[in-house]
Amino acid sequence: MLAWGLDGVAPGPFSSVSERRHTPVFAIVTLVVLAEIALAIFTYTTLVAILSGFLGFAIAFLVVAIAGVFFPFTHRDTLERSPANIRVAGIPLMAICGVLAIPFIAFIAYRTATDKALGANAHVSLIVNGILIAVGFGWFYALRWYRRSRGEDVDRRFKEIPIE
Repeated sequence: MLAWGLDGVAPGPFSSVSERRHTPVFAIVTLVVLAEIALAIFTYTTLVAILSGFLGFAIAFLVVAIAGVFFPFTHRDTLERSPANIRVAGIPLMAICGVLAIPFIAFIAYRTATDKALGANAHVSLIVNGILIAVGFGWFYALRWYRRSRGEDVDRRFKEIPIE
């Protein structure tokens, strides 16, 4: 959430770091509250199973793995300036890792979506995962539009990997 705040896709308080504690207290407290709500739903209802969110995680990791395959070729200059510019036999390691990860993650996503014993493909789980994905896209594009209307170019923040 701190990164979201710094990137401008979350409200300002998420980007603040406590002078006293040197941590993003607001972001941490928000996550703790959300985690406690999720834990209460898991503990006291039958709405979710232990792996209910796993399909959403698998899809997210699959997207990242696919992006990792193409990133070194579509953003060559960014990769070359990065500490991640590691090559094996002239091929970017990032692309190699993505290619190796895709079949494993795809298998996990498939099994999670089809195996009823895991509980991740229960009707409620599928609806919640779909809603979360839709809300994520909606949030990003709504905030992007809002920031643009105020003269701020959010897309510029994603053109390069920030220096740490």
